[in-house]
Amino acid sequence: MTVSSRAARKKKVRIDFNLLPEEYQRRFRLRTIHVLFLLMGLGLIFNLLLFQAKADVNERTLLLNKQLKTTQNENKKLSETQSQVNDVKGNIEKNNSILTQKKADFDFFTGQKISWAILFDTVTGSPGITLISLSQRGNAVTLKGSAPGINFIQDYINYLNSSELFSEISLFTELKSRTEIAFTVNLKVKNSDKKRPD
Repeated sequence: MTVSSRAARKKKVRIDFNLLPEEYQRRFRLRTIHVLFLLMGLGLIFNLLLFQAKADVNERTLLLNKQLKTTQNENKKLSETQSQVNDVKGNIEKNNSILTQKKADFDFFTGQKISWAILFDTVTGSPGITLISLSQRGNAVTLKGSAPGINFIQDYINYLNSSELFSEISLFTELKSRTEIAFTVNLKVKNSDKKRPD
């Protein structure tokens, strides 16, 4: 046996078991390539759609955050406005209370037909008495003044009692000097159409 015959023996022989005809094999390869390109195209489209969806989500999130901040600012302004409304409401209620009291005072004097001229003439018509102030709330009247002696003040209280215009007369005195006594008289005005005594 020669060397060349041994080499021929050792040479491997490739056997093709593909039973498809060559034409079909080409078609199969082309279809495989087409499918691969199609899958790659679908993957690319899917990635583009995913990127677009992510961008839309980010844009929507930014928009919602902006709307949230706007709403928070509006709520803050509404809270401040509510505080101002409450302050105004409190002032209105306070003014209404004062107005109600003033109306009650007015209604009292007009309803009871009390003549301020007669009352003023009565409380200022006693000799030796110097009135400093006169204040009124409803039918309650407070007189403040001074006199040179306690006898003048006693005569003044008797004079107020005899007028029959007042009730619940109370007196407080304070010695200012040897020639001056300060006094405060609290009294209530009666419902009266009577004239001042002469």
